[in-house]
Amino acid sequence: MSKVLVATFNAKKLKLEAALKENGYPKSVLVRMGGVMDYPDYKVQINSIQGTLNCIDKLRSKEILRGAGLPTLDFFDKPIDFPFVMKGRNRSRGSSVFMVENMGEFEAYKKILRYGFYVEPYFSYTSEYRLHCTNKEVFFAVKKKKDEGRENDLFINADNHTNHRDFLKPRLWEDIKKASVKAVKQQGLEIACVDIGYSSEGNHKLVIHEHNNSPELRTNTFNAYVEALDNLIKEKL
Repeated sequence: MSKVLVATFNAKKLKLEAALKENGYPKSVLVRMGGVMDYPDYKVQINSIQGTLNCIDKLRSKEILRGAGLPTLDFFDKPIDFPFVMKGRNRSRGSSVFMVENMGEFEAYKKILRYGFYVEPYFSYTSEYRLHCTNKEVFFAVKKKKDEGRENDLFINADNHTNHRDFLKPRLWEDIKKASVKAVKQQGLEIACVDIGYSSEGNHKLVIHEHNNSPELRTNTFNAYVEALDNLIKEKL
């Protein structure tokens, strides 16, 4: 009997199982969204263990990006010119990222980040985007923004400007898409999201902050993932 399993550390993603089961696959299907356990009985698997581990280890992830010639900030294991950004090495969901202004703060944050850290220069970006990709294409994207102290997403689906909350694409949008898809592929993944910082000053610049295969799935994002995963699964059947 065929089964669908979403291997994840986030219970909210389990509703993906119900949505994918409705498609009635002839073989058992495993989708890794943060989970790294081995499930050998599942013949169709989306996202490898190693690819997921690469996402969890943010330093390893940056090393892969740099090795592939992708745009990412320099990174170091010791203080650099202030101010700089200090990040935990393991997956943090945004909770282990600090702006460091002096040595006192560096020493204090180092105690918090006991599982390892790296530092990178402060990059002043004008916009931030999250692109959800397979290793072939971008299937959904959002522009992040702050509204009354709460983070809200403006979104664009399949590059169509049909929704009233769509955002205007920046000048380097095609470069952003290509870099995001390549990043997913280089990490050894089939589906993941990529966070991009973008500066519209001067000659314009983009940097990949990080990527992961366990993003928060809001309503529109969830529907896009169900469709993208269904396509990936059918390609493997």
